[in-house]
Amino acid sequence: MNINEKIKQARLTCGLSDVELARRLGISIYEYGDIESYDDELASVVDLHVVRQLCQILHLDAYDLLGIPKGDTCPTDQKRNELIISKMENLGISNEELADQIGFEVVAIEEMRADPDFLETWTVDLIEVLAGALQLPIQSLLKL
Repeated sequence: MNINEKIKQARLTCGLSDVELARRLGISIYEYGDIESYDDELASVVDLHVVRQLCQILHLDAYDLLGIPKGDTCPTDQKRNELIISKMENLGISNEELADQIGFEVVAIEEMRADPDFLETWTVDLIEVLAGALQLPIQSLLKL
C-alpha cells in the first residue's frame, strides 16, 4: 500500500472526513486532497510540522509511513540548530558552502542556525538533503 493510501485508510479508520482532517491540520481541503492523491506529496510538499500532526491525529508512525528505518534513530536532547552548528564546525563547512550544497540562499542557513524550529517548515525531502550534506542521519533532524 502506498503512503497516500495508508493515510486515507487511517483517516477512514479514525472516522474523519477529509474536510475535518484538513481543518484540524490547518491546511486547505485541496492541499489535503493532494496528500491522499499523490504518493510523494507527504515527503516532497508538506511541511514537517504538518507531517507530525497528521501522524499524531491518525495514530501513524511517521518513520514507518515515510519508509525511514527506526534502527537509525538518534535520540538527542540537542536542539536542531545546535546540532547543525556543531556538525558544520566539525566538517569545516561555512554558511555559504552549505547553502551551495543544498541549493538555498545563505540567509536560510543563517536563519536555520538561529532558530531551533526553523526546519519545521521544511519538507522531509529537503531535510534529507540537508542531513546528507552534513553527514547526519535524517532522524537526528526530523525528531518525529
